Amino acid sequence: QLSGSSGYSEKISVLESLMPVALQLQNDPVTDVRICLAAASGELLSFLVWRHPSKDIDSSKERTSEESLHKRYIDNQLIPLLQRLLQDSDPEVTSAALRAVTNASRSHSRDMECRRNDDDSISLSSHQSHVVEKVEPVFRPVLSEAQVMKLVPTLSALSSSTQWRVRQSAVEIVPALLGCTHKTETRSEIARLCFTLMNDSVDAVRNSAAERLCL
Repeated sequence: QLSGSSGYSEKISVLESLMPVALQLQNDPVTDVRICLAAASGELLSFLVWRHPSKDIDSSKERTSEESLHKRYIDNQLIPLLQRLLQDSDPEVTSAALRAVTNASRSHSRDMECRRNDDDSISLSSHQSHVVEKVEPVFRPVLSEAQVMKLVPTLSALSSSTQWRVRQSAVEIVPALLGCTHKTETRSEIARLCFTLMNDSVDAVRNSAAERLCL
């Protein structure tokens, strides 16, 4: 288990064992297998980010060897894997990959919330502060600026998919990606997807686009 008490070398060994299998499964002829792979990729992304919740994802300062290793796995293997799944011929696989990134952002947010709740000695003032924190957006950054930029072109292509469920999933990932970047140009390009799909021919897609702009 990745989150167990094994040593650093064993964590590396587990990752080195998992990724070749994942890369092989991306071409599995069974659709359900690729859908499960997409979901598992999101879980792995969430785990790798959760390991270092206090770090700035884009910062390279004081990065440990374990953190550097995890970032390399995300950059060199997880992101390309997700890109491949996002371009899958089956729209269900594509939607599953989009949901995986969205869920990873939500999962990371819940983990941080749980850690704040673990302190049994919360004072009244800190409790009041905690209540205020709950109104913050539910999405937390799980990708760096560079990693987001790798996904944006693929996402733009998916927004014009002939499958309306894929277009809907493409716009549902927008808040998660916006939470990962502070650059105006990148944010504008991502938000443009919402504006474009607010004119979609399918009601469900238009509704999703409008809702995501409000998050």
